[in-house]
Amino acid sequence: MSSSYQAKPFAETAREQAEELRRREAERYETLLRERFKQRYPNPNPEEKRKIEARVQTLMERHGATFGPRDAIEMPPLQRFEEQLRARLGARYPDLSPDQFKKLQERIVQAVERQKGRLGETRSRPLDAARSAFDRAPGSQEREFYER
Repeated sequence: MSSSYQAKPFAETAREQAEELRRREAERYETLLRERFKQRYPNPNPEEKRKIEARVQTLMERHGATFGPRDAIEMPPLQRFEEQLRARLGARYPDLSPDQFKKLQERIVQAVERQKGRLGETRSRPLDAARSAFDRAPGSQEREFYER
């Protein structure tokens, strides 16, 4: 039996779910804004309607800006960490000599490597827990003993 169903990669599915969640949140926020303006202006004239629409557009743009650009949200954590670190240090130390700049770049690489180790540690723990749970599964040779 062959099927035409193609499994999507996890990253693509997660990206689609995040986009859907973002879209729903924006719709909910826009609905909330419009309800508030309806309460404030129950019978708006055409001029007020135009102003309300402009205000809703402005607020929606601001709301979208608080979430940041999509690329930054979907960026891998390590890459996002490195870019944020470079931006913060670039703002903190704008006037560096070439030697200082080179040392700063080396320190950034070291920090990224340390962060990579931390991310690896946090991801390996659940896998180890799953393996140990698998070892304790029914039918396993090992048994768990509980003290009373």
